[in-house]
Amino acid sequence: SNVKDINIIDFNGYKFYEEPRYLVGHQLEILFNDLLKISLGELVIYGNRSIELSYLMPFVPFWSTQHYLGDLDNLQWNLIAQFKPFDGFNLFGTFLIDEISPGKIFEKNNRNWVAWQCGLIKENLFINNSNFHIEFTWTDHRVYRHRFLINDFYSWEYPIGFWAGPHAQELYIDYTVKYNNNII
Repeated sequence: SNVKDINIIDFNGYKFYEEPRYLVGHQLEILFNDLLKISLGELVIYGNRSIELSYLMPFVPFWSTQHYLGDLDNLQWNLIAQFKPFDGFNLFGTFLIDEISPGKIFEKNNRNWVAWQCGLIKENLFINNSNFHIEFTWTDHRVYRHRFLINDFYSWEYPIGFWAGPHAQELYIDYTVKYNNNII
């Protein structure tokens, strides 16, 4: 788990200790046709206990399970959509809710912390053998964190998911061309 033990410090800094920590997820992909694919998923991270068998059940929603267990775990829901109206064009979007509280979705103090991403990929935009990729990602400052450090969505101090972690915005633009086994 790579969690710092603030009670043990030496000349090299804090000691890290190993606690069991688990990341469990399931994803349902719905392919409507060759044009549209939608995915719905849940991820839960928990630690300081043994494997939770109820999270291994394939059709049991994680939210109800973690709520039943005392709301101690870190839960994320995601919705991913891909739209491919023709060959060489892919429009995509992702919406993630961390620490979801379904009963409080439309309340001002809702605890539903979000991250989202949208973008497109177009092949052969100006010339053949080229690829244009643009995407924008935004994350709330509370995403990936949890009140218990063991349940943060981090591994070796790197966020699991979006590389920049919480409280981030990124505009990514890439244009590549393949020419004689070279990529420019």
